[in-house]
Amino acid sequence: MIEKLNNCLKWSDRRSKHTVSEKGKTFELENRSKVLVDVVSIDGCVYPKSNIAGKRCDYLMKVDEKKSLYFIELKGTEVIYALKQIKSTVSEIFPFFNTYTCNARIVSSVGVPAINQRSEYRELAKYIFPKGTIEIKNKIKYSEII
Repeated sequence: MIEKLNNCLKWSDRRSKHTVSEKGKTFELENRSKVLVDVVSIDGCVYPKSNIAGKRCDYLMKVDEKKSLYFIELKGTEVIYALKQIKSTVSEIFPFFNTYTCNARIVSSVGVPAINQRSEYRELAKYIFPKGTIEIKNKIKYSEII
């Protein structure tokens, strides 16, 4: 798995902003601490289109110096499906980084009332909590600071 992640590396550097965009949605990791961030294309690379693409999240941002992983899904309206995509990806990749904090980020066009009561959310939370966080943002661009 580590080799697959390395082969699908979009970039690895200390730039001040790491930005990924798809479907009119953007996630940005503002790198104020200037740590090395690896950005990996998951859907369509780690998991090729001929395989199970579409059932995985879009990107992974890996921050070794902070021992943090950010699983990112940029979505139109299907937030529940986005939770499933991230959970599916996390369940296969996180075991290789089990000393890291695992975080899920969904940028979507819509919100879902009482999302934390949904079974899909609770299933993902088993991998994320207690150290990590799940953020679901109903906006075009979501920015976070590390």
